[in-house]
Amino acid sequence: MNESAVSHQRSVYLDDTYTTEVVTRVIARGVRDERRWLAVRDNIVHPQGGGQPSDVTSLNGIPSTVVRDPEGEPLVALAPDEPMEAWPEIGERVTVSVDRARRLENAALHTAGHLVDAAVRLRDYKHIVSNHFPGQARIEFEATEPLTDAEQFVAAVQSDVDTVVEKNLDVAAYWADGRRYVRIGDFSLDECAGTHVSNLREIRDLLVRSAKVKKGRLKVGYTASYSGGSDR
Repeated sequence: MNESAVSHQRSVYLDDTYTTEVVTRVIARGVRDERRWLAVRDNIVHPQGGGQPSDVTSLNGIPSTVVRDPEGEPLVALAPDEPMEAWPEIGERVTVSVDRARRLENAALHTAGHLVDAAVRLRDYKHIVSNHFPGQARIEFEATEPLTDAEQFVAAVQSDVDTVVEKNLDVAAYWADGRRYVRIGDFSLDECAGTHVSNLREIRDLLVRSAKVKKGRLKVGYTASYSGGSDR
């Protein structure tokens, strides 16, 4: 149970992909499934959602599990995986870190997924769901007919995304009517709560690896990685 009223939590990760460590204050704490958790005011941690995995996270140097909405509160919280010498009090300063390499790989893969999604939607397919997990990334669409030539389809989508990546377009997030949108130049605009790189030059090895229709769904698999192109 929370030991103080829950204050507003700032979702820093939505505005800044590149902040991967912060010293901030505890605003809530409690117990869930017999594990202690706490939430901080300045949250840099992306929780699993929207097809994107959670950040790999530590609290005061201790590996921690990301907890979404503990006890129904609209918070992203952390549950340490190991005992802490002293359990932080409300208002106490703590250090939260996320694995920078993993964060940027996830951000690049998610951004690449938006490109693949947009390229397929140009072919009159309706988006259903996305999976941006490393090693299994794919986008699924409604499909009423089988692909007549999957290899040709993959090549066409690959050509489209290659052309866009070569333009080094900026990737921008903004809020409108309480919703967050991510725009990639004039090619893609989607409602999204994930992390993204700031420019397409930070994506490398974007490969559309497969396309198949099964049970009324077109499943398009892809891979991509982070180029190390940001100096932030």
